[in-house]
Amino acid sequence: MRKVLVTLLAVVLMVGMLMSGCAKEVVPTEPISPTAPSPTTIEPPTTPTATTPTTPTTPTVTPPTTPAGEQVYSVLDPRSNQVPIPFQGLSPRLDTLEGKTVIVANCHGGNEESMEPVASQIMALVPTCNAIYLSTNSTRKINASEWDMITDADALILGHDY
Repeated sequence: MRKVLVTLLAVVLMVGMLMSGCAKEVVPTEPISPTAPSPTTIEPPTTPTATTPTTPTTPTVTPPTTPAGEQVYSVLDPRSNQVPIPFQGLSPRLDTLEGKTVIVANCHGGNEESMEPVASQIMALVPTCNAIYLSTNSTRKINASEWDMITDADALILGHDY
């Protein structure tokens, strides 16, 4: 049993090394004849043409070198270059919902079961509050009048489906 586990571990490590590129490429010890394809070369599908057929070649990439002969590699920064946005903070809380307009916006759809009752519950708890449920999804976007309604509201409860 132990021998099987050790063998399995060795196979897993070898596959991992091959997939990560850590293992060296196997180079055949015998010379390959010019007519036989290389083991690592994949020939494109042949189409009948009137021209003379050519042997497929594998492109090679040689990294640039310094005058001392050292290889130079370029690395991309995955963090991106974003313009800094100044911190604005949260809006102050409302003292009361009495006489206020609250928009309950369900962006992208998908969570109607939890978002639809919020507007009716607010109006049941605070009868003078005007709570409006607004639903959008990937096919229906917010139009200009709805956007004006959102920006003119006293409060916004925003929900997403993720």
